Amino acid sequence: MSKTFRLNADDLQPLAEGRGKCIATSLVTVDGQAVGHMSREAVAFPDDSGWRFTAGTEAEGYGDDPDNWDVVDVNLIANIDVEITMFLDEPEGSAFVRWPLTAALRPVAEVQAAAAAEAGAAVGPGGHDTLDGAAGGSLGMGAGGTDGDESADGERPQALQRQALDRDWWIDLPGAYTGFLSNGALHLVSVNRPPRRIWVDIRKAAEGGKPGIAALMTKDIRMAAKPSGAVEYDEPGTDADEHRIAYWFEEHREGESTRGYWTLYTYTIRDASFVQAAFLSTAPDPDWALAAWRSMRYEPGTGQDWENPEADSDE
Repeated sequence: MSKTFRLNADDLQPLAEGRGKCIATSLVTVDGQAVGHMSREAVAFPDDSGWRFTAGTEAEGYGDDPDNWDVVDVNLIANIDVEITMFLDEPEGSAFVRWPLTAALRPVAEVQAAAAAEAGAAVGPGGHDTLDGAAGGSLGMGAGGTDGDESADGERPQALQRQALDRDWWIDLPGAYTGFLSNGALHLVSVNRPPRRIWVDIRKAAEGGKPGIAALMTKDIRMAAKPSGAVEYDEPGTDADEHRIAYWFEEHREGESTRGYWTLYTYTIRDASFVQAAFLSTAPDPDWALAAWRSMRYEPGTGQDWENPEADSDE
């Protein structure tokens, strides 16, 4: 059966050239829907990359019909959904999913862990869990930090602490935070009042990124569905190579009709690196979240390797 793909050869940019072939459903290749699930399987034919792509909206039984699947170049899928380029170097057995479909691609294991969390955990963009405590090492306790003796009636001013998020990214945070890694994402939890939490997931583009990837990702995010009732922030980054988009909204816990968590869900986008972060608080005050997000700085090679901190101390 002859098909007309969403993009023809003249429309394609060299986002993932030389990556080989892949198998994708026609909802992606023909209809142009974003990738809702991608996984890398064992190579099955010559020039097969192993990557398999679906939209995540396929009806039951859709995949049983061979005519609903296409063997295409990976570059075609990258031009339909540029976000996949962040993961193309991942090994066989890797899998990523959008949950919900308006969110960014995340490891399947991370989404499964979020879905299996105990009842009452917050569920939303980024798969963050409850704000009510966390274990981890102490962060931000250097000179100028607070000792946690705020009044019960409100928040005392807190000195900003510069904190490494990974080897390349930094952030300025008010007061002290504890930190821990979970499924590759960094979680930061405030030691002092009011309770606040930050979830950070940093992705590196293959080979340092291709020029124009950031612009395409920014376009895709702008076109995606927005959280209900969200206030949108769409602004330039710290230099011409960076753009930032964020949404501020109230996110209710499942089963609770009144109490929710206020969330600033953010994207900081560069050709070489893509940062998703969620800033959560029990108070409807976006100022701290916006200030923290806007303080993020890309300084390659100056930060801390959270997965292997000894490597930094030995340098």
